[in-house]
Amino acid sequence: MKKISLFLLFISTQFFAQTTFKKGYFITKDNQKNEVYFRAFGEEIPEKIVYKDSLESDIFISTLTSDIIELVIPNTSKFIRKKISVELLKKGMKSKNNSKKFILEEKELLLKVLLETNNIKVLSYLDQENNRYIFIEDKNILKFLEYKIINFENKKLIIKSYKNYLLKNNEIISSQEKIDFGKLKYTENDIVDYFTKYAESNSDSIKVFKGHFRKLTDLLNITPKIGYSTFNHKTINENPSYNTDFTESQINVGLDFEYFFNTVIKKSSILFSIQYHFDTKNEGDFAFGTRAPINTTTYYDFSTYNLDLKYRHYFKLKQHHYLFLNLGFGYQKTNGTTDYVFNENNVKIADLDFNNEANDIYFSLGTGYNFKKLFLGFDFIPKIKGNYDAINPSATSSDWTYERSLLNISIGYSIF
Repeated sequence: MKKISLFLLFISTQFFAQTTFKKGYFITKDNQKNEVYFRAFGEEIPEKIVYKDSLESDIFISTLTSDIIELVIPNTSKFIRKKISVELLKKGMKSKNNSKKFILEEKELLLKVLLETNNIKVLSYLDQENNRYIFIEDKNILKFLEYKIINFENKKLIIKSYKNYLLKNNEIISSQEKIDFGKLKYTENDIVDYFTKYAESNSDSIKVFKGHFRKLTDLLNITPKIGYSTFNHKTINENPSYNTDFTESQINVGLDFEYFFNTVIKKSSILFSIQYHFDTKNEGDFAFGTRAPINTTTYYDFSTYNLDLKYRHYFKLKQHHYLFLNLGFGYQKTNGTTDYVFNENNVKIADLDFNNEANDIYFSLGTGYNFKKLFLGFDFIPKIKGNYDAINPSATSSDWTYERSLLNISIGYSIF
């Protein structure tokens, strides 16, 4: 078991979890070009973009999107500010004027580029009503693909002028594609798929921009650790009424799997922790009974596994330096035995195995310090309760329980 645990500890150091910052540039309205590393922001650009000047920097900078005329992350995201004639609609793409004709007005919008070919760009804009508008730039002429919903004779009527435009200007020659065109919907995916096929039919090069998303590894951090714990173990039997206890130490190894709620600023996370505490052996004398005490020796030999789920909150002290607090609960499994032996004839008074089926859930508290890749942690478990199976309770009842408190210090190393 020790070899397996040490092997897992070694293998885990090969895992990496790194917050994604991708290199790109943005141009402001005063024509200043800034080459930076953008924080992942998803499919749509937020009101503020967050970035840093280098991957090693711990300083985050933000700029209002309203001040930007162009933003490019190669092969990932592209946004361009354009003047465009468009009819802005009510929620659900419903027309304000309830007319079949489109009443266009000129707007300056930051458009998301969905697809680029040699001659064509497909762009979109998402307004505050969550309406999606799609545009085509063909030979440097920008056109709104018209689509809206009106009430006509007390019925809902969908105006799909964009289909007529595409058939006239960007028709795919293949007869099979004409059939697919009839099913074309006014969505980003359908329009991008259509123009991908259109570009392929014209042997054009294609670039598709899907957004700057965080990967799973951006949200996870895996930290192998080694620790030293001190615990107090108390064994209890109510008939006769007595208990024994001892204090001992254990070396332990473990893995922390951390899920961050925010990968930009280290603030809070959920932590799943696995620990293995190596074998502990203890031997002590004990006077068994109350009226006529019998001299006995108690033998303890066990190892433990801990599974913990914790909430962690970080407090930034200064650049790269953090204090964190943990609060959680867990379950401990103990493997081993406890024996009470009568000293005069070496006869076992009680032969006890740990019964893990009835173990209680425990609560834990912790604190620690984090500097870059290093973690120093202190954890305290006030009380762990469990039961024994009495194999040979010759002089006692079979109702044996134990209580244990534990203090652990650990050091871990992780790569973000």
